[in-house]
Amino acid sequence: MRIGFASHKIIMLSIPRDTYVTIANKERHDKINHAFPFGGGIKGDGFANSIATVENFLGGIKIDHYFGMDMEAIAPIIDAIGEVQYDVDVEYHKNGIDLSKGVQVLDGQKAQQYLRFRYSSMGDIDRVKRQQRFLLAMKDDLKRKIASKQISVEQLMDIYKAVQEMTYTDMNIQQLMSLGYFMADANEPSIDTYIVEGWFMNKDSISYWKPYMKQVDEVVKKMFPESSAASQP
Repeated sequence: MRIGFASHKIIMLSIPRDTYVTIANKERHDKINHAFPFGGGIKGDGFANSIATVENFLGGIKIDHYFGMDMEAIAPIIDAIGEVQYDVDVEYHKNGIDLSKGVQVLDGQKAQQYLRFRYSSMGDIDRVKRQQRFLLAMKDDLKRKIASKQISVEQLMDIYKAVQEMTYTDMNIQQLMSLGYFMADANEPSIDTYIVEGWFMNKDSISYWKPYMKQVDEVVKKMFPESSAASQP
């Protein structure tokens, strides 16, 4: 995610977990989500290796900060901020939860299960798009609640502290609060979302997501135009 505090522009790029890339500390191709365990996971240098892998994949762009979260943190966060109104695009009947298509209100458990669901025609690619849409819906819902004083950014920080053991970041509370205030004030037209486009590739009986690098380069130029300009002769 590229956040422009001066321009009030946000660009979000999602990289599917099976994307076929060069792993930073292995110098060989594999699924991008393998960079984390290859770096030693949470107790090792998993985040550093994932960042190095993504930076290389995006052409050398520097990533300033990271934020990771266990999926189990979603339910208590949604329940704490209040249910989210969302237009569900797939039916879901599992683990005692029944969701039909259409606009409805999701509590924490329903939201968590929905965001995990990947058994549709495009599998994880569809799931990534759902997660993007839900994040935007959640942002809009939070903006309304903050504007109507149902919740404050300070309360959001208290909620974050309650699930902090399930999150991982190199940012401090002050930086996170700044992001909270900024996101609460952001209008949806100022947010552009992208996903790494590609195709399903089978290699040695393993399925990968082979990226269209031309499209990746185009998105990177939109996210970091100053870097593109600096590289010009």
